[in-house]
Amino acid sequence: MKKTCMLEKIKQTFLLRKEPSWLIDLRLQALARLLESDFFQKEGMDFFDKVSDPPVLKEMDPSPRLMQLGSRNLYEQLPMELINQGVIFTNFLDSIKRHEKLVKDYWQAKIELFESNQKLAELVAFVNSGAFLYVPKNVEITLPMEYFWVKSENSEIPIYVSILILVEEGGRVNYVERLQSVEKSGNLPIFLHFFSEVIAKKGAKVNFWANETLNQQVKAYIWRFGKLHQNAQVNWQINALNNGDTDLKVKVDLVEEGACTTVKIAGISSGQQEQKIKTQVRNCARHSAGKIVQHGVVQDQGKLLFEGVGKIQKEAKGAISKQEIRVLMLSDKAQAKVNPILLIDEDEVTAEHAASIAHTDEEAMYYLMSRGIKRKQAVHLLIRGFLDLGRPSFFKSEWAEVLEGKLNV
Repeated sequence: MKKTCMLEKIKQTFLLRKEPSWLIDLRLQALARLLESDFFQKEGMDFFDKVSDPPVLKEMDPSPRLMQLGSRNLYEQLPMELINQGVIFTNFLDSIKRHEKLVKDYWQAKIELFESNQKLAELVAFVNSGAFLYVPKNVEITLPMEYFWVKSENSEIPIYVSILILVEEGGRVNYVERLQSVEKSGNLPIFLHFFSEVIAKKGAKVNFWANETLNQQVKAYIWRFGKLHQNAQVNWQINALNNGDTDLKVKVDLVEEGACTTVKIAGISSGQQEQKIKTQVRNCARHSAGKIVQHGVVQDQGKLLFEGVGKIQKEAKGAISKQEIRVLMLSDKAQAKVNPILLIDEDEVTAEHAASIAHTDEEAMYYLMSRGIKRKQAVHLLIRGFLDLGRPSFFKSEWAEVLEGKLNV
């Protein structure tokens, strides 16, 4: 199939989905950028499944939830109390049709980034799944807002997911993101391109928790972004426990005075898996504060790269940038690399980093085994403590089960 025919087919798909004209124009601009690259070497590839039925709205469970299977919407539910306060939690297609005023500027702002970021051009051109969470001014949500993405069975369509979380001034929200594979979810390899972005306005606070437990057939590119305004706070806790190769990037910009963030990532690489985990926190304003904590375990012939970048820009006086990167090696054949970076362009700031790669602490092992604990159980206890960077109560049993299945010592 010639490129022109393929592009016409893709355009017709946009029309069948009844997308607004402004988004179709934006997609075509992104496609034009991709035509300049070697992206379309695989001619004839499908990027969109059949248009799925609207998600089922559930009311029996009070928890705010949205679940998607591959590129299909399964269900979404939002308590009436939150709806009456103006909270929105819906799928991507509904967000661009029903909430255009809130999301249009967000998407159009990406045009200027196409030239320097091909992955972003891919997302705009082919986004076929995702969600939109909106928290109005001064609304506080105590229930966790849960988003589930589940690997579809035997689908070769690459998945492009876009999650937008927009929290207005003074808003408060706890957000939970789960990327997972169910049993017997197919043997065909798929590519998951997952983008989630948090925009926190003045004085907003977001607790962001993510659990990634995708199977070996999923090659995942996961990018998470944050843009924090005056005195906003976003705390990130990400558990990178996938079994397939993973490229995880987290980038947070503290764009106004007093913004602060903590990014905590726990990861395990096993088998012949390769995980690249890179985190950047950029202090763009005075008295902003960023902290990066990355703990990882490598076993078998796994490979793990941790990179942390703390960047304090000019005019960001009083800024704080801290990072800690630790890796625990469980095999002589495993490979690990840590790369802490500090980029400081201003005086009167605080910046520090710590990094280490080490094997199991034999003194701690001896202490545990002297209490009658077998070596395997002792190793598990040490690893659980090493990777426990703090998590909410609803993650504890899930965390223990996944960790037990991931470790083979």
